[in-house]
Amino acid sequence: MVESPPIRVQFDARQKIIPILFEKNCKDNYKLEIIPPKKEKVPKSGPIPRPTFRILDDSGELIAYFNPRGNAECYKDVFKHFFDRMVKEIEKAAEDASREFEGH
Repeated sequence: MVESPPIRVQFDARQKIIPILFEKNCKDNYKLEIIPPKKEKVPKSGPIPRPTFRILDDSGELIAYFNPRGNAECYKDVFKHFFDRMVKEIEKAAEDASREFEGH
């Protein structure tokens, strides 16, 4: 299924803001790993392929994950306060983008 324009702007906003929020909130203690979407040899119609964002600790252990489609998961309690703040700001960016889109 193809993304509708209002949904696409939300996904785009999340994709743009996730690395910005990482830099703002936790770049000193964690590492951001961006997993690019798989490229199809023969492109298909459907949703736009999007990267996945993984946050790792110094040892390379997965701490949290974010997806521009709105999925997110925190795996370590030590990161929970950063995670909750990021999720809140990510969703605000998606809502703001949606409102701006609907206003045009």
